[in-house]
Amino acid sequence: MVSLKSCTALSALLAATWFVLSVLFAACAPWSLLHAAYGSTPAQNTISPLSYENRRNEYQHFSTTGFPTGFWPQDARSVFKYPDGSLGYVQHTLVNGPWNTANIRDAIPGAILLLKQVDGVWKDNRSIIDTVNSVPGCIHPRKAVAADFNRDGVMDFAFACHGWDAPPFPGERGRVLLSQPNGTYRLNYLSNDIDFNHGAASVDINGDGYPDLIVSAMQSVGIFINNRSGYFVKSATHTIPQIRRAMHLELVDVNNDGKADLLVGSHEWEDATKVILNPGDNDFGGSRSNRPAEIIIPPVPGAGTIVDFLYVKSVNSLYVLRTGDGKSNGTTFYAGMWLQRFDLATRVSKVVYADPNWFHNNRKWHTWIVEKDGFIMSDFGRSIAVPIE
Repeated sequence: MVSLKSCTALSALLAATWFVLSVLFAACAPWSLLHAAYGSTPAQNTISPLSYENRRNEYQHFSTTGFPTGFWPQDARSVFKYPDGSLGYVQHTLVNGPWNTANIRDAIPGAILLLKQVDGVWKDNRSIIDTVNSVPGCIHPRKAVAADFNRDGVMDFAFACHGWDAPPFPGERGRVLLSQPNGTYRLNYLSNDIDFNHGAASVDINGDGYPDLIVSAMQSVGIFINNRSGYFVKSATHTIPQIRRAMHLELVDVNNDGKADLLVGSHEWEDATKVILNPGDNDFGGSRSNRPAEIIIPPVPGAGTIVDFLYVKSVNSLYVLRTGDGKSNGTTFYAGMWLQRFDLATRVSKVVYADPNWFHNNRKWHTWIVEKDGFIMSDFGRSIAVPIE
């Protein structure tokens, strides 16, 4: 015969077991939905808060083989991995601008293109974008920044957008494409800030585990703190006042101290191209009497428009992608391609590639470079391939 005391204990055990199972089911439910949408439950989150690392890692596996015929890559693009391990490609399209539309009132917002590589062929995957609950795209997206902004184990994308590319350069709000618990993506405004945002990069500024953003603008560089949901607020306490103007920036550890340093460049006739070394606490502004150490990158006459940065650890060198500035040497503003190598140990600068008449796929200048197979290469196709010295 079972005693009343034994029954009471058994009932308590069953209740506790049911509670634990209920909690586990609730916790796993979002991943069940992700499994349905993406094909696999995400593994442990290995996405870096540094967008530079995410970009570098996934481009090692990327090939344009299998892309649709006549595909046109645009500036705000990124390669990434879906939770099931498949390669993905995201691009915020640019529809028109002052080069083919006379009035800003006729500007058309772009849209998100999402692809997935299946058996070596790139397939349209826009069906997982929640267009009903998304905001309109940017007028002029410039750069895509890949990181897990809501910390759910799925790659998200911030888009630096600068709006109508003609006077008075009114700017616009950035956008962020965030993964949702049901396996979809939703496009939202990145922040309330309106500016001419030409570049951006992510890093965890305040140490809370969530990637924040440093964003370049027409007259400054702003630090935007993630509110842990993928929405950002421009910081009034974190500032970098020593930068007057920036068009492109990147965050990468160039002195191997485990801290991301800030690489920033613009128009060299307006401000120097430089590396601001991380003082250890991500305070790149410091104080008026105690600014972080800087490394000034020597200018290249006639090619003073900075486009991209790439750090190659094997040769401890920074590669700077440039285009024409129209200021000297007979160059044209935003035309041609120059690649500069700057040795961080010896501080010796060398131009390893120069073509003022460069032209490829109807473009007069190139946007992004990557390190792959011993070369500095264009991120899409092989419009440039320079051996690493």
